[in-house]
Amino acid sequence: MADRKDQKKRKLFCTSQGLSLLHPQLIPHPRTVKDCLSGDEFWRERHADWGGEEVEGKPWMTMQRDTLIRALTLKGDMKRLAVVCAGGYGKSANLEYLEGMLAKAGQVVFRFELDEKTCDLPEREVTFWNETLPDQFRIPESNADLDDTKCRHILQKLRDMGRMTLLFDSIDQATKPVLRLLKQLFEKAAWGGCPVVISARPHAVYDQWASLIKPDVSAWHFLRVEPLAEEQRQLLLGPNLYVSA
Repeated sequence: MADRKDQKKRKLFCTSQGLSLLHPQLIPHPRTVKDCLSGDEFWRERHADWGGEEVEGKPWMTMQRDTLIRALTLKGDMKRLAVVCAGGYGKSANLEYLEGMLAKAGQVVFRFELDEKTCDLPEREVTFWNETLPDQFRIPESNADLDDTKCRHILQKLRDMGRMTLLFDSIDQATKPVLRLLKQLFEKAAWGGCPVVISARPHAVYDQWASLIKPDVSAWHFLRVEPLAEEQRQLLLGPNLYVSA
């Protein structure tokens, strides 16, 4: 776990970094939501000054972080969110930020890193519900003595209320069994009112579109993490590693 100095540094880094939400109604025909998430389009938008083809329309609009936090709580209407971020822009840092701010807002938050070397999530949703979440729920000392039945009872109430949020970091690193787990979560009606956030590089959302997104595109929101300004690079890398362009 990061110490307080690292946590403060990460919070300052995230709160100074721009976020943009994709608004499907602003996408000019014949482009689609999926088109806006392709790696090629990300590159063209970021490097128009390099002679790249200019993308018509501006479907990505700035989103404030306090608005995002509210949308992912029980009072919000954002139940499926993909945080799309180019490599090195702070994908994991932003999910850690969400974890802390959502917990402060009253959500019970579970964050899972999907690195194939360290991730031990099960392949089946029923195992995730019966074993993984109770084990995670018991990590705080105040919950340590709860048995599985009591844990599941509390978790079901939290899930039904929309007070539970699941964060899955880096689906581009997920194994096939973990991707099958996510697919089951998104298909099962019991999870419909539970906010679920995935993070990924653009190509991963694009590549997993058919299995994870397409079955219910209208339920999904897409958030883009914007490039780092110089002050964010300095904050992230520190004076010993940062070199001004």
